[in-house]
Amino acid sequence: MKLSRVDLDGMSNMIRAVLFDKTYTIIYQDPNAMKEADIKVCELLARDGIRISIEQLSSMRRRYQRLYRRGEIKDWYELVDKMLTELNINTDKANLIAKIYRNVHTSMGSLYPGVLETLKSIKAMNVMIGLVTESTTEKVEAELNRGGIKDFFDVIVI
Repeated sequence: MKLSRVDLDGMSNMIRAVLFDKTYTIIYQDPNAMKEADIKVCELLARDGIRISIEQLSSMRRRYQRLYRRGEIKDWYELVDKMLTELNINTDKANLIAKIYRNVHTSMGSLYPGVLETLKSIKAMNVMIGLVTESTTEKVEAELNRGGIKDFFDVIVI
């Protein structure tokens, strides 16, 4: 994702704005990070004698996470409550499980190499920069702040 000045100079009069998708465009997300959270949750439940396979938990979490991204589930606490209800699991560790998922989810993204330089080059041309994503506000803010790039965006559409 490295653009040289030569690439951009001839287009600067034509381009008014550049829109980026967040995930896998400017922010890399380790696909194994959430699976590691699933493993922690399975281990936590196993300590209370509750056995569930990683595959079953991961599949369920991904299904509910899609609803979360669409705004049909308001937060990780509701997501975990729905998972535990579906599994017919009664545990006092629901809040802890939600925190495990939330912490991994908001901390797993990192900038691809060259993103910062690319954004600086585009901004230097006085071109507006936008971000479009299906992520949650909390996750977007955490990733952009962690990467030090939030102020480059003129508009962020979630």
